[in-house]
Amino acid sequence: MTPLNARATIYHEKVLGRIDKKIYGQYMEFVEPDDKTVYGGVCDDEGNLLPDVIDALAEMGVPVVRFGGNFADVYRWQDGIGPKDQRRGQYNYYWGGQESNKFGTDEFLTLCEALGAESFININLGSAGLLDALSWLEYCNYDGDTYYTGLRKANGRQKPWNVPIWGIGNESWGNWEASYSTPEVYAERFNQFARYFKRLDPDAKLVAVGHTDQEWNEKVLAGLEVQPDYFSVHMYGHSIIGQPGNYEQLMAAPLKFDTEFTRVKEIIAQYVDYPLPIALDEWNVRHFRDNKLDRKSPRQVQDALFVAGIFHVMQSHTEAIQMANYVFMVNGHAPLLNSEAGITKTPLYDVFSLYQKLCHSQAIQYELVSPEFKLNKNLNMERVRHGTNLSSDDLDSLPHLDIRATKNTLGDQVTVSIINRSQTDDVTLALQLDPYIENAECTSVVQIKGDSPSDLTFTKSDDLTVNTNAESSSRTFDLAPLSVTFIELTLQSQA
Repeated sequence: MTPLNARATIYHEKVLGRIDKKIYGQYMEFVEPDDKTVYGGVCDDEGNLLPDVIDALAEMGVPVVRFGGNFADVYRWQDGIGPKDQRRGQYNYYWGGQESNKFGTDEFLTLCEALGAESFININLGSAGLLDALSWLEYCNYDGDTYYTGLRKANGRQKPWNVPIWGIGNESWGNWEASYSTPEVYAERFNQFARYFKRLDPDAKLVAVGHTDQEWNEKVLAGLEVQPDYFSVHMYGHSIIGQPGNYEQLMAAPLKFDTEFTRVKEIIAQYVDYPLPIALDEWNVRHFRDNKLDRKSPRQVQDALFVAGIFHVMQSHTEAIQMANYVFMVNGHAPLLNSEAGITKTPLYDVFSLYQKLCHSQAIQYELVSPEFKLNKNLNMERVRHGTNLSSDDLDSLPHLDIRATKNTLGDQVTVSIINRSQTDDVTLALQLDPYIENAECTSVVQIKGDSPSDLTFTKSDDLTVNTNAESSSRTFDLAPLSVTFIELTLQSQA
C-alpha cells in the first residue's frame, strides 16, 4: 500500500510554555481486594514493599503519587501507623472487603521516597473532621515535639516526611461520597481547612475539588477565600471491548479532554486573578464488557495510544495543567501488572517511560498538515458518571497524525512526538525546522508500534531510516500505523 503523506513545521524559537513533569504522575487507592492495586501490587499482604515492582516503577519514572480517592473519605489514618501486628483493620465502606491497614502512611511515603516521587495525600473530608486532618499533617510535616510527631519518631521516622501536596476532599460533588455537599458548603469547608493547614505548614500545596460541571466550578470559585494551589478535575476515557467503532472513539477521546480543559480554564480565569493550575488527579481509560467495568482486562495498544494523546493535550495546555495522576499505578488499569506469573510491562508502560525520558520541559509551536480518516458513527457510548460524554458522535473524521514538539531549557535539544492513529496506513512525514538550521542533527528516532489495536505489547525500533530532502530543507520519516514515534534533534550552532 502506498504511504500517505503529511508535513510538519517546528517553530523551535516559539515557546508556548513550561511542561510540568508531574503530568506523568500516578495514583493509588484501596479498592476491591481482588484487584490487587496495593496488596499484591506494590506490597505483600504484610505491607512490605516489593523490590522488583519498585525497580520497574523507578525505571518507568513516577514523578508524583496520589494516595486517595473515594476510600479517603472513610479512611482512619491512625489505624495505618505503628507496629503492624497492632494495627486495626476496618471495613472498606466504599469498595467493600476488609482493609488490614498494613500499608499505611509510612509505607506510602517510603514508597514515594524509593521512587523519587512527590507525595500527594488526600485527607478524609467525609467522615473525619478538621483536627483529624491537621493531626495527619502534623504527623507527616511538623518538626516540633508533639504527640503526633512523637508517634512518627516512635515509628522510625525522626525527620518530617514533608508531604508537599494535600487534597481537601475527593469528588465532593458526587452523592456517592461521604463528603458530598453543595458547592457553597464545599467552598466554606475548604476555606476552613486551608486556613489551618497553612498555619501549620505554609508550604503545603492544597488541592481544591473542581469538576467538569461548570455550575459547581463557578460556585466553588466564587466562594473561595483562601487560595488553593491546584483545582482538580477527574476525567476518564472508555474502551467498550468488542464493539465496532470502539477504536475510533478512543482515538477521538483526547479531543474531548482538550475541550473540557479549555472550559475549566475559562471558568477559573473568570473567578480568580491569580494563577490556579488544573490537577487532573484522576484519569485513565476504563475497559467495559457487557456494560460492566473490567479492571482485569489487560491494557492494549489502543489504550496506550489514547494515553499518548492525553499527554499531547496536557503538553499543549502547559502551565494550565501542572499535575495528573493516572488510575492505577500497579494492576487494575495500570501500566505495570504484578501477578503470580511475574511483572508485566503493558504498552502503557512504554508510553509513560518514553514521554518522560525523551520529551523536554518547554512546549514549542508546530504546524501539521495530515490526511484524515472517517470515524465509525455506530458505537453506542453511555454517558460517563463524571459528566463528560467522551463519544465521537459530533466528529466525522480525525487526522491520522497527532504531533507535539518540546525543547530543553538550553534550547539545543528538540523532541517531536507523533502518534499515527491509523489502523492500516503508513504515513510519510516531511519535517522541517523554522527558522532553518543547516547543521541540525537528527540524533535518534524511536518508534513503538502494534499490529492491531488489541495487541498487548509494542514492537520497539530505534534504528529507523531518516531521508533528507536538500531542496525543501526537510527530513522524511516513515510512521507505521498504530505507532508513537519520537524524533530527537540537536540544534547545533552555525558559528
